[in-house]
Amino acid sequence: MKLSEIQVVSSYWGLNVVASKVLSERAFLLRTDNGGRFILKKKVSIETFQFEVQLLSHIKNDKFPTHFPLENNLGELTLKYNEMYFSIYPYLEGTPFNAEECLNTPTIPRNLGETIATLHKSLATLETPDALTNSDLYSVLFDWAIKEILRIDHDKVLTNIFKELKVELKKRVNFLLTQIIHRDAHIYNILYKDNKLSGIIDFEIAEVNVRIFDICYCSTSILNRVFLNEELKDKWILFVKEIVFEYHKINPLNEVEVNSIWHIMLAIQVIFMASFKDYSSIYEINKKMLIWLYENKEKIN
Repeated sequence: MKLSEIQVVSSYWGLNVVASKVLSERAFLLRTDNGGRFILKKKVSIETFQFEVQLLSHIKNDKFPTHFPLENNLGELTLKYNEMYFSIYPYLEGTPFNAEECLNTPTIPRNLGETIATLHKSLATLETPDALTNSDLYSVLFDWAIKEILRIDHDKVLTNIFKELKVELKKRVNFLLTQIIHRDAHIYNILYKDNKLSGIIDFEIAEVNVRIFDICYCSTSILNRVFLNEELKDKWILFVKEIVFEYHKINPLNEVEVNSIWHIMLAIQVIFMASFKDYSSIYEINKKMLIWLYENKEKIN
C-alpha cells in the first residue's frame, strides 16, 4: 500500500501521516506530523471486524488491557476504500519478550500463563455469535492439513506420526474444552511495559477452538525461534512446564487437557507444515520441529 493511499485513508481520522512502516501483510505503523503513532489495519471482512469490536469491548469491560479501533470523522470505526475495509488503532505502548528472554527468565512463562488464563476466563463469558468460526481441530488436521502434506511428502516417519496422532487425538478430542480463543497468541502479540502487561493485540482470527491451543501456540512460537540452539531447546521444556502450571493455577485444566499438551503442539506443527508446503525452507524447519516434538513426548508430558 502506497504512502499516498495511506494518507488518504488516515485523513478520515484527522491524521496527517508523514511516514509508514509495513508490520505485516495487513498492518502498518503510521507516524504523524506531530509525532503520534497509530496502527492501520486492513480488515478481512466487515463481519469479522464487527465481532472483533464486540470481543474487544467485552474484555475492556473486564479491565483487560488491549487496543480498540478509533472512530473516524464519519462516526464509524471502519472506512471502505478501494473495495477494502480499514480501521485505525492507537499505538499500544509496550514490547514483547523475545524468545531468549522467555527461556532465560523464570518469571516470564508464569506471566504469559497468567495472561492467557485471565484472557480465557474473560472470553469464556462472551456470547458466541453465529458468524464466528467454530473450528473442528480434528477435521482441520485429518480432512485438510495431513492430506495436503501427503501430496508432497511421503516420508514414512511423518506417516507414522500422523497415524499415532489420529488414534490418540480421536480418543481425547471430545474431552478438550472449547471456547473463544485468541488463536494467534504468539509472544509478539503479548506486550509488556515495565514488566507489567500493557495489552494483547491482533484478535482478527479469534475463533472457537480447544482452549489449550493458545498456550500451545505461544509455546511453539518460542520453539520456532530457538530451534537450532540445543541449550535453549532444553530450557524450552521447562518453559512449557511453567506456562501450563501458571495457566492451571488461574484457569484450571482438566486431566485430559493437561495430558494433551503434546498432542496439540503436534497438531499446530502439522497445520503450519500444510500452510507453508509451497515454501520449502519454512516447511522443512517446521517438519524438523514436528519430529523433535514427537521424539520428546515423555519430556513434554
